[in-house]
Amino acid sequence: ITSAEVNEGGLALGLAGLWLLDDPRFSAGAMLLADDMGSETGELLDPNDGHPMGTTEILHRAVYGLLFRLDVAPPPGKGWAPLGSGTWGGYQVVDDVRGTVTNVEYATGFSLAAGLRYGFRTNSALAGVVRYHRVFDERVGRYIAFGGEFTWE
Repeated sequence: ITSAEVNEGGLALGLAGLWLLDDPRFSAGAMLLADDMGSETGELLDPNDGHPMGTTEILHRAVYGLLFRLDVAPPPGKGWAPLGSGTWGGYQVVDDVRGTVTNVEYATGFSLAAGLRYGFRTNSALAGVVRYHRVFDERVGRYIAFGGEFTWE
């Protein structure tokens, strides 16, 4: 009996190195990501008499990616501004059971993001972003990540 699905999600981390293009509204570069897809739990049974001993994790899934990223936003400045972003690249889907890797698959995919950033006078900004991922792997498929971003130029 399972009490949770692997698609319940968890922590999502990303790191990007972007450079301004000729048009200051656009920046491009590479992005690394590590997203926790969640765990599936099941009942642990005593091997001698089948008596329930509690719940344990029976599968954990994570997604790692190396992506090309393109952002579009108004030229740097102070105040509020919209932000758009898109990525394309390679994803690695990793299943494990309590730290022991049981399956690894590779897939391509993309993401689209929209957000709102606040620029400071110091050429840095904070943004709230919603990112939709589409991974061409039947175990992951689609997911959404919510987060904050810090940038400096």
